Amino acid sequence: MKFISLIVAVVALTHDAPGANESLLHPDDHIVFVGDSITGQGWNNGQGFIHQIEAALREKWPTGKLRAIGLGGSGAGVGAWQNFERRSREGQVFLDVKDVDVKTTLDHGADVLIIMLGMNDLLAPYVKEQAADLDAWAERYQALITALRERAKPLVIALATISLCSEDPASPKNRVRDQLNARLIKLAAAEHCIVLPVGETMLAQLQKGRARLPDFHITGDFVHPNSHGHASIAIGMLKGLGEHELATQLTQRADAAIAQQKATTSTTTPTPAPWLVATGLLNPQAWPANKFDPIKGRLPCDALIAQGRIAEAKATEPKLHWQEYHSTVNFTGGADPASIDLTAATTSLMIMALCTGTANFLFPFYMQEGLGWSPSVASSTYLALGATQLLASPITGQFVDRLGTGMLTVLGAAIVGASLLLASILGAGAEVWQVAGVMLLMGLGMVVFQTPNNSVIFKHAGAALGSASAIPGVYRFVGISLGGALGASFLTVLAGDDVVDGFSLGMRILAAIAIVGLIALQVLQRVGERQAASSRVLEPATRS
Repeated sequence: MKFISLIVAVVALTHDAPGANESLLHPDDHIVFVGDSITGQGWNNGQGFIHQIEAALREKWPTGKLRAIGLGGSGAGVGAWQNFERRSREGQVFLDVKDVDVKTTLDHGADVLIIMLGMNDLLAPYVKEQAADLDAWAERYQALITALRERAKPLVIALATISLCSEDPASPKNRVRDQLNARLIKLAAAEHCIVLPVGETMLAQLQKGRARLPDFHITGDFVHPNSHGHASIAIGMLKGLGEHELATQLTQRADAAIAQQKATTSTTTPTPAPWLVATGLLNPQAWPANKFDPIKGRLPCDALIAQGRIAEAKATEPKLHWQEYHSTVNFTGGADPASIDLTAATTSLMIMALCTGTANFLFPFYMQEGLGWSPSVASSTYLALGATQLLASPITGQFVDRLGTGMLTVLGAAIVGASLLLASILGAGAEVWQVAGVMLLMGLGMVVFQTPNNSVIFKHAGAALGSASAIPGVYRFVGISLGGALGASFLTVLAGDDVVDGFSLGMRILAAIAIVGLIALQVLQRVGERQAASSRVLEPATRS
């Protein structure tokens, strides 16, 4: 794998690269950057790579009319950008950079078009280390280049290699990154584009920094660049565009920043606080040859705790008394009607949490990758889900007090199932109000279901309310966790190249699961009612 990385780096640095004195840029160029949140930060951050490139070029050509514009969309991969471009043919599309419209920018045209995409495809669960997935990504990228070339009619198109995903070049994600970059380089040759060695320059700067500072980083969160990372991107792009002298100047500044950071970083070992030393917890004897020794690592308090004491022998306080915990909630009561009722509540809760958890996992991919919505529009749409639950919960609680739990739990489960069926038919042309309406209905269904469902659980808790309070959280957490795993599987297995189709099919499967949960809820409720009736009939004979 290191051999593949080396080949990618060498080819990226040499493919179609301008000569030592040959620049592809001109004083009056209109440069458009297309990308994801990294590109968005390249503009929104005052020290972002777009501003560093623009400042360097303005310093070279002070009388030029050069202009740079960043079109960065958070969470956007190649497929999402295909949707951005398609939607911008008919109306305005705004991404991370405020007041910058994709339609206006692309229709105006560009002299130089720089595309830096792939990080979100790398992070997505539907791009795996398989030739079919990697080739499909390259095909989508080629289609995007064709569409952008038609719209903006640039003289130069440059493709930036994908930056590091984590700072370990040998990590699984970076292995996939190397293979995506290899396809990107081949694509650049086929489409007569320039390769910008962004990923390779970031790795070189990381290695240079680590040689001076062990805790040196080029990212703030192992994905998005920090100040060193933005400088590295700017250097890599200027190198690829033939501005070698400017790239050298930025490299010297970046090296000076690393040296300044090293000069201001303390290398002395911090002295522990006196109170921490007094506790006896700092025990250097426990680490001979930098390996932990459990025998030497024992503290005086260990023996006291083992004896059931919390202080030394001379103390007068009583010993600790260890007691086995027994829950007073009847989880498995066999023929007990209360047990059946509780089983219905917990089982249906986990199924509903599974369905809604999976849906909540899939909706962002559907809205951003499938519909091409910006993160701000997608996140705003989610307000319908939370607002419904906030407003409807108190009202539903009053209905539970008046009508009981049986009918409302069934009604809530039915509403959730209906919302999932509606979601499955939204398709590729859904409007914001339609998606928000489905989310509103789903949120309403969960409130109508969950409020009486919790009431059932607490009703059978007796005095053990503390134990019972943990039950809804546990089953809900398990359901949501399984939902996340199921959602990732849907995107991997069902989506293929079309996120919308995968989303629709996944929603139909979830609706079927919700219907199964509804049936199970009905059956268990009927069984509980019959056993409760039987116990009431037999009660007088038992007392006699």
